[in-house]
Amino acid sequence: MIEERQNDGGMIEERQSDGGMIEERQSDGGMIEERQSDGGMIEERQSDGGMIEGRQSDGGMIEERQSDGGMIERQSDGGMIEERQSDGGMIEERQSDGGMIEERQSDGGMIEERQSDGGMIEERQSDGGMIEERQSDGGMIEERQSDGGMIEGQSDVGMIEERQSDGGMIEERQSDGGMIEE
Repeated sequence: MIEERQNDGGMIEERQSDGGMIEERQSDGGMIEERQSDGGMIEERQSDGGMIEGRQSDGGMIEERQSDGGMIERQSDGGMIEERQSDGGMIEERQSDGGMIEERQSDGGMIEERQSDGGMIEERQSDGGMIEERQSDGGMIEERQSDGGMIEGQSDVGMIEERQSDGGMIEERQSDGGMIEE
């Protein structure tokens, strides 16, 4: 289990159990909350520039709401969606039968999210600090946040390497046997 908090430059709280759940929050520049269970559910919210909520279960259902502009979209498994909305930020979303999602929102911070059939997520938010997060099928997470220092993630066997530049450098490694260097 990992629990990670960073105050300066936006708060991040991240927990990953052996099943692979991630919860991430960033306060500065729009709140992001993201959960991914072992079945692959994603829930994402961004407050600044219009709320986005996207859920994808293991069967591949997406439910997405955006408050500014009022759009609601649901997609079951099977079938591609491409969608654009100008007012309140542009959204482009594609989902093939394999389950790839690409999502962009310009106003209030850009989000780009891709999920392949193996479950890779790449997420960027420009306003309030950039976050880039990748998760492969083996469960590796690489996460960077520019404002407040870089954070880099956890592999499937449980290694953590963490660096924070502002306020002092932190480097932390935890192997599967449980070694911590801080």
